[in-house]
Amino acid sequence: MKRDGIRLDQFGISECLAATAQLAVLEEGQQLHGLAVKLGLDSDPFVANATMDMYGKCGEIEDALRTIGQPIDRSRLSWNILISSFAKHGHFEKAIKTFHEMQELGVKPDQVTFVSLLSACSHGGLVEEGLRYYYSMTKEFNIPPRIAHCVCMIDLLGRSGRLTEAETFIKEMPIPPSDFVWRSLLAACKVHGNPELGRKAAENLIALDPSDDSAYVLYSNVCSTSGRWGDAENVRSQMGSRKVQKQPACSWVKLKNQVSSFGVGDNSHPQSPEIYKKLDELKKRIIEAGYVPDTSYALQDTDEEQKEHNLWNHSERLALAFALINTPEGSTLKVFKNLRVCGDCHSVFKFVSGILGRKIILRDAFRFHHFAGGNCSCSDYW
Repeated sequence: MKRDGIRLDQFGISECLAATAQLAVLEEGQQLHGLAVKLGLDSDPFVANATMDMYGKCGEIEDALRTIGQPIDRSRLSWNILISSFAKHGHFEKAIKTFHEMQELGVKPDQVTFVSLLSACSHGGLVEEGLRYYYSMTKEFNIPPRIAHCVCMIDLLGRSGRLTEAETFIKEMPIPPSDFVWRSLLAACKVHGNPELGRKAAENLIALDPSDDSAYVLYSNVCSTSGRWGDAENVRSQMGSRKVQKQPACSWVKLKNQVSSFGVGDNSHPQSPEIYKKLDELKKRIIEAGYVPDTSYALQDTDEEQKEHNLWNHSERLALAFALINTPEGSTLKVFKNLRVCGDCHSVFKFVSGILGRKIILRDAFRFHHFAGGNCSCSDYW
């Protein structure tokens, strides 16, 4: 736009900031913020909120707070962005505190507010709080539940293992359950090893969209982690006969304005020998620190040694090793993945953050994970 001589206004800047927020590309977002300051547009409400959203989605919470001024001056949109940012990055108690703070200042929550609030409760394992907020939303604030709220509730109950309650909630929903609802229940069945309920969820999900690869993949994973290898193979056969393609896992790292991406077992990168050498080194060190591989996340029916080998070929581990090779000691690492991070990779990232003293930010398809000192901001709920 600048090359074509088109003058950027507050709406153009806001749209560009929204794009960088969606992609979580911090450097480009910072450049746009600088441009907004240069043009005198940074105090515009649209630009300020878009800037805050960009910093929040990139994990820079302190920068987000600096862009919105004092609490008394914040709009409801500003409050919603702030609650959402806290929820996405594992600051669950801060999200809840902010929710109450906005009400104390006379700002009424809306349906968007409650999506972020319920998400914070879900990812933080705050089950009773989440249930209380959901019912207060309908009774105290007269906000009718939408699909997004219901998905949060299934997620909330499912993560905590309360699958029977989650199933009952679906039956009593005031609106028809969507694919997101069934997918959330199916994911919970995988985590907690409930193939019977998983089959029901998968059947409903496939009925809504027979071409949805996630339904087959998740149910196949439910069967695999429960030791039902025959059922898992049958599900994969159905995918083949119906010509449903599984979305391949991909992880990437952006360094010096260049993106390096990795698939499962990828050997195509010029630094592949160094990457696999680094992985071997990491494996030895974290085993010494107490790491035990969880081979239930290896979804092929092979011997334990092969399962463990397959886990170490996961794309997020390759991306992590690449980032460690190419960044200075002490710097924060950022890794992105297009799918949900597997539980064993999550454990590896925690161990690596502890033994190397590095902060690692992993953004998967569902949330941000901030690893530091051997712990994760999600408290192992995700």
